[in-house]
Amino acid sequence: MVLAAFLSVLSVVFGLALAQVTELDFNFLEQRKEGLWLVEFYAPWCGHCQRLEPIYNQVYIHLRHTAIKVGKLDCTKHSNVANMFGVKGFPTIKFVKGEDIYTHRGDRTKEDIIKFALKAQMDPINTITSEGKFTEIEHYHHNEVFFMYVGKESPDIILYKKFVLTARRQLIQSYFYVGESRVLPPHVRMTRSPTVLVFKDNLYDEYFGEPSMTELDDWVVKERYLAYPTVTANILNEMVELKKILVITAYNKEDSKNRKINARYEKMSIELALNQKRKFHNQFQFAHLNDSEPLNSITMSTIEMPTLLVYDSESQYYYMPEKEVKDLTLAEYSQFLIDVSEGKVTAQGGTGFTQRLKRIGYDIWSTVLAIWTASRWLFLLMFGLPTVIISVVCYSICCMEPFDQEAALSDAEDEDEDSHKRSKQDGPKPCPKAVPHKCTKHLKSE
Repeated sequence: MVLAAFLSVLSVVFGLALAQVTELDFNFLEQRKEGLWLVEFYAPWCGHCQRLEPIYNQVYIHLRHTAIKVGKLDCTKHSNVANMFGVKGFPTIKFVKGEDIYTHRGDRTKEDIIKFALKAQMDPINTITSEGKFTEIEHYHHNEVFFMYVGKESPDIILYKKFVLTARRQLIQSYFYVGESRVLPPHVRMTRSPTVLVFKDNLYDEYFGEPSMTELDDWVVKERYLAYPTVTANILNEMVELKKILVITAYNKEDSKNRKINARYEKMSIELALNQKRKFHNQFQFAHLNDSEPLNSITMSTIEMPTLLVYDSESQYYYMPEKEVKDLTLAEYSQFLIDVSEGKVTAQGGTGFTQRLKRIGYDIWSTVLAIWTASRWLFLLMFGLPTVIISVVCYSICCMEPFDQEAALSDAEDEDEDSHKRSKQDGPKPCPKAVPHKCTKHLKSE
């Protein structure tokens, strides 16, 4: 038993040691046409890239026996290639499937990156052939969102054509299916055919807009999240695309100290997000965070949990209730959101000049703090050493005695006069013995 475990660990260690992710260059512009590619765009000096390297090697080991090719590209050497793929930061992980390119926006963990790659290689649309298959898919996505085109599959039908294009564009964020009306269970009823349905939170809704690409795409974006999902900071950033006001609740479900308060808070949020969906869904998107760090970034301050923050991503204004969450009732919670939508609550934040200056200062402070937390030695090297050098230079400039040119000239003249007087008192100097001829002054005396 112990030997088997030891051999298992040893195989993993050797596997990591032998892992060689393909190093790409400018030829990747042609290689991308061949097969499926998972690519990390990195910079050698980037600390996040260095921390990702062992994780990315594990991803390579997991996927090396699949159809997915795993590679990485040094953007400092091949910046033109990085620009063609729209890389704006490091590290950036993209999945390249012919002309379709998907960007990983989740957490940089082995599990999340593998899940992203496996989902990106899938066909954007799958067909449901029976009611039993539908029930199986509905059960599989019980805590997720999926969309379904119901009707005849033909490129001549505008709604079907736009649905396919939307599925290709949003493959990573959602799941897409097609099928005939006969595969739907009896409780699912449509008002027209063909149509598009969304299934989430054990409910379904129908698309009533025009069969245009923009309108359908916007509807899918707005409906691709659960009514009250638990999200990370990365997903919260993606929710900006919804063009809705975000109702962000922050509390730690594992916090035993505030367990009763958090449970009550969660129950009220679910009530508004689900049971009062018709009242708030069109304008608000609810979301739950397990930590307050994203809210600290929004408010540029330190937020204590549990808390409630309403954020308008378009104007970058945020709103907070006057009462603490523990004292907030369901009626007050609901009225607060209504008042926000009607502009009756004082807004904070925004994009004014003062806020922009404050944001610059906050970003600098956050960066310095992050470096200090990550590595004390790196902090001293980046800030301590330059500070010492600048201090020495400033001290030398400020404390150095000024040079008095007139005094120096006066001292030089005095030294010349003293030297002249001494030469007169000493008389003529004898000629050096090494000189073979006689001095002219001595010849005259003779």
